[in-house]
Amino acid sequence: MILVLSRTAHDAQNAVVHELDDGTTLVWELLDDEPADALLAVPVDVKPGWLMRHDRIDFPPGGIAYRHTHPGPGIRYLLFGELTIESAGETHRYGPGEPWFESGPEPVLATASETEETAFVRVLLLAPEWAGTGVTANGIFPGAFATEMNRSLLEDPVKYKEFVAQIPMGRWGELHEITGPALFLCSEAASFVTGSTLTADGGWTAQ
Repeated sequence: MILVLSRTAHDAQNAVVHELDDGTTLVWELLDDEPADALLAVPVDVKPGWLMRHDRIDFPPGGIAYRHTHPGPGIRYLLFGELTIESAGETHRYGPGEPWFESGPEPVLATASETEETAFVRVLLLAPEWAGTGVTANGIFPGAFATEMNRSLLEDPVKYKEFVAQIPMGRWGELHEITGPALFLCSEAASFVTGSTLTADGGWTAQ
């Protein structure tokens, strides 16, 4: 199989779609052949029943993800900022709109820009055995929350009003409102939930 990241879907049985702020989409799929419009395509050794886990990672300026591994391969896509990845004896620097692949077992060191926030989205492939050991693979897709990263928008009355007008609930989320979804996914109440992404965005994606 080939793990593919592109802008359009190709009718794969297994696919994950992420909508960007400009209204365009990113689509991760498992396909037999590489499509001509692929942003990145990498052969992967997977079997039926593997999970596709989608999430987003944010770094503050100067943030570091110290050397670590993952339980499966995946493709990442940088949303904004700059990220330097050190793995397998090589160093690569990625900017907005650039994708890259990580094998999973190969240790990775990630260092974010010193001067700006950095974020990427990804899809990881996880073997079904993870579901049988009590380990679940889920993610939280947050909407607009009042965080330090969004301070400039929060402090601009005009831009804030325009942004809030696009949220059905008419306001930004408070940090305690992301705690509940996280606690749910970590609790026994979600023991049969895996391979899912819980959206907490005030109705933004439901429009």
